[in-house]
Amino acid sequence: RGLINGLMIATGTFNEPRHLLLQPLQIGTQIQASWDAWIRAEGGLSCRDPIVRMNIDLDRITVELRPKIVASLNVIIKAIQEMMKMQKEFDECGEPNDDNVSCSNSNRSKSFEPGTSRPTSSSDASDSEHHYYKDDLRSGAFKIISGGQLPMAYQVTLHNDMVAWRYPHPRAITRLLTFPLPDQYEEIKAVLEFFNKLLYQWEPHTYVTIPANDPKEFCLQLAPPDTVFATTWRFRIVPKEEKKTPYTFDINNFMPRPEPWCIRGEVAAELQPGSQVCAEQLSGILRVDSYFAPKLTPRVNCSLRFAALEIHVHNSEPPLHSHNNLEGYYVSKPLMRAHRVLTLSARDTVVNGKFGSPAGKLVLLSTRLSSDIMDCTSGTMEGLVDGFDLQGGVSLREKLFDSWKIRVCASVIYAALHVPRLRTLRALADDWQSAIQEVSDDPMPLEKVKSTSELLAETPSVLEGRISLWIYNNCSVALRVGQEGTDELIPLGSGIRLAYRWRNPDAVKRIRFAYANPTDWHWSNSIPFTVGELKIRLEDEGTINQPNNTGDFLYVCIEQDGAHRTMQITGRLTLASMLRLNLLYKVRALSPDNQWHSISSGELSSESIGRSVICSSSCDMVLKIRFMQHDTGWSGDIPLKECPKENVPWLVKVPSEGDVPYISVWCRVVRARADGRIFASIWPLYVLQSHLTLDTDVLVVTELVAPTTE
Repeated sequence: RGLINGLMIATGTFNEPRHLLLQPLQIGTQIQASWDAWIRAEGGLSCRDPIVRMNIDLDRITVELRPKIVASLNVIIKAIQEMMKMQKEFDECGEPNDDNVSCSNSNRSKSFEPGTSRPTSSSDASDSEHHYYKDDLRSGAFKIISGGQLPMAYQVTLHNDMVAWRYPHPRAITRLLTFPLPDQYEEIKAVLEFFNKLLYQWEPHTYVTIPANDPKEFCLQLAPPDTVFATTWRFRIVPKEEKKTPYTFDINNFMPRPEPWCIRGEVAAELQPGSQVCAEQLSGILRVDSYFAPKLTPRVNCSLRFAALEIHVHNSEPPLHSHNNLEGYYVSKPLMRAHRVLTLSARDTVVNGKFGSPAGKLVLLSTRLSSDIMDCTSGTMEGLVDGFDLQGGVSLREKLFDSWKIRVCASVIYAALHVPRLRTLRALADDWQSAIQEVSDDPMPLEKVKSTSELLAETPSVLEGRISLWIYNNCSVALRVGQEGTDELIPLGSGIRLAYRWRNPDAVKRIRFAYANPTDWHWSNSIPFTVGELKIRLEDEGTINQPNNTGDFLYVCIEQDGAHRTMQITGRLTLASMLRLNLLYKVRALSPDNQWHSISSGELSSESIGRSVICSSSCDMVLKIRFMQHDTGWSGDIPLKECPKENVPWLVKVPSEGDVPYISVWCRVVRARADGRIFASIWPLYVLQSHLTLDTDVLVVTELVAPTTE
């Protein structure tokens, strides 16, 4: 008997911290070797071999698999190979000459080796025949007693609704015959069980039904090594609601005892409610046939069981760069780490092995499997495969290595697969494949050097399978976002793309917004993260008690592309510049007290669309622009409304340095009829378009006193 109270394994390369591979684990072992009376009665050399029973019990097993473990395993494998190579060279250098080898071989041939064959007797050469028995319980050899204890040899115990009996040697049940019960008009479910001495518990062998009319016969004879030999058997009624007690690790089973061979007795099963069948009735309707084959009985019985096995598969850190405008999970420094993505669980697992029989080998498995996967929207683990029972067996006949027999039986399997989870599994597989390629001997393919714009465009795709919710602030001011019903408060700067996850998966999955003011800010109404377009008002001290159609509004557009959804947040005014010169702009609004004040200002790059401006629809607004490289004044007020003349832009004169006092540009203002948003675009006075296939130089001459400009 042995006990390991805590076993832990950690891995890591020389220049990295250690990571746990195996969480602390408890292991208990029991090994028994017995020479039963029926073995000694057989005589011959086979009676010297004991029956070995070995049991290994484990508590909860938790394994953490990270892609970095591949590099650690590669280092360990190379170290072992180097040691084996050095040992081989040492053995070759110390090899003796031929004379010493012949002398040692002659001396070895005279001595006895345990692995060499001995002279076999006649009793060993001839296998004993199988002993078949018919109608065991009515043969007169068994004594019937009452009680819930384990029966002795040639005893039948009657207790509640079960009948148990014990043979003097291991037997296999070949035939089971059940007769109808009196005053029973429906079939009753029953089970034939055998007592496992190794685990000290009853194991089911065959589920049968007691007929209501005619006798029913069940042929249970199987070809070795699939035959089950046991000394103690039991036949009982299956209750309508039978709950299987899960296995739990008990450390007291492996602690020192005053009497090492003392085993705690089996607890008698109580009478199930609603059972109208007694043990005396079962013994009267039951007929059992068996047979005994001492040569085919396995001499080595092994058992491995554990309460739970959990394998957690982690991903690796995404290859992000420093030029991105991203925030949130896997991007911000405190959160940029690997996460647990996939979990494989096996609970109440028992593995039994039967070896040492001339008929062959047998391995049986019984477990309950399930799997969980990370939900990209919340970062929590959700069910991927619901728990299902699995039983399997593998048998191999001796001297017939091609006669494998594999049997697998499982309950109903439910797997919840959809596009986001498939993307998560694909990203996990890519991380592990990259880790394997790093330690492989194959040369790594050369990577193309990418520009900053290409890296910015590929950043969301790098997080594919990790993040499925994106929030993009396209406004010129910073905002606050958070989940309704939680204390979440995330600052979101202008032009920032946020990799978002729900703060609380159990709370309402709705998003609310607010200004990023240091004081006097209020949350807006919340909106769902579903596909569509919404309009929401930002609350402040001046608009809390105002009508719903007044105030500053956000325009939210949510789109879905494959597995991820993107929330675009924009204001009421959007500016665009088609010029080849960078501009400075400022937007001014007329307050209710007839005072103009600036509500937004910033830089507008050439040939680009700027950040949108959050403004109210209940006041007049104007736009002013100037060139960045010119140290001049601002242009005149550009009304942010459509020109009274239909389809005519505003002509704007922008002050300029040099001989030309100003440069004329067009400003076209378009207002959306549906939601009232405004789009203002600044165009040059003339636009030339070439349809030639070659580059062309164009000279534009202005009739002024100043010299010609190109």
